[in-house]
Amino acid sequence: MDATRIVMHQIVAPTEVDALGICFGGQVLSWIDVCAGLSAKTLARGPCVTISVDAVHFFREGCPTLPPSLSLTRYSPAASFTTSSQNPTPPNPTTDAAAAIAAAVAAMEAAAGQQQQQEEEAQRQRQQRGRLVVSDSGVRRRVPPSATTAYMTQSVLPQHANTLGITFGGQVMSWMEQCAYISASRLRGTHLLTAGMDSVTFAASTKVGDILYITAQVSAIFGASLEVMISVFGETPADGNVFHCADAFATLVVTDLQGAPTHIPFELEPSSAAERLRYEGAQQRRAERLAMRGAMAAVRTARASLDGCSPGSEPAEQQLLLQQQRSLEAVVEGQQLMQ
Repeated sequence: MDATRIVMHQIVAPTEVDALGICFGGQVLSWIDVCAGLSAKTLARGPCVTISVDAVHFFREGCPTLPPSLSLTRYSPAASFTTSSQNPTPPNPTTDAAAAIAAAVAAMEAAAGQQQQQEEEAQRQRQQRGRLVVSDSGVRRRVPPSATTAYMTQSVLPQHANTLGITFGGQVMSWMEQCAYISASRLRGTHLLTAGMDSVTFAASTKVGDILYITAQVSAIFGASLEVMISVFGETPADGNVFHCADAFATLVVTDLQGAPTHIPFELEPSSAAERLRYEGAQQRRAERLAMRGAMAAVRTARASLDGCSPGSEPAEQQLLLQQQRSLEAVVEGQQLMQ
């Protein structure tokens, strides 16, 4: 087994983290896929292709790097939506003082009506963009799953593929996570974290030059977490053939800016037969995930990892280095006392 062992170090760059500086789960999956491929190559002696990935559960958040950047504008918002705002067209002041005073008086008299019209128009435009509005009464609003549908189109470039020109499975899973985030963001979550992704089996592979169509839709809501179904289809532009690539369920957790889980102010109201089927099976899938997660958490402290240690202990090499460092510190401290 040591002959196939691959050690890969990665520095988490700012482009690989979210607004809180937490590494995207899809990026971690991409690194896992590359490392697994390198390990398989030691025996295959040639290029390898990812066929499937077992269920993945994240027990710890990614590494924080840089804080989020803030963008400030000097125009007052036409309407505020807790996490976003819509800016009106900036005013064009006149150079004529008398006209400016008259315009200011007229604007003050009609301010209430104009403000209300602006807010209503902003709400209407926001709903047209696919964003859902929370009920003022605090009651969870029922929304159809179709209101959370998100679409992504990706072109497979050379950097997304191996030496055979076949798309990395980890890259596809990273795009799947991004599309799931877009879908879940329609439910007004302040921040999203990937808790896990069910097993993924690639029914067909894509190559450089192909186009990927990714669709995501929220299939169930569980308080502070939600389940998103993701489907991937590929297209070969040369012949226009569209084919199915993969399906998966991702579990996302909605948190505030401090990382604490927050309540989702919506509940799903499935209408079609397919939506009801996914909704009814969500509880069973969630129970299976929780059982698997509990079993993995129970054995992870006893199971030896590839470095020869359990997750709660230190490798033998690291223990030896720490022992040597402590011995050296003791010698230095003794020399200082003698002086």
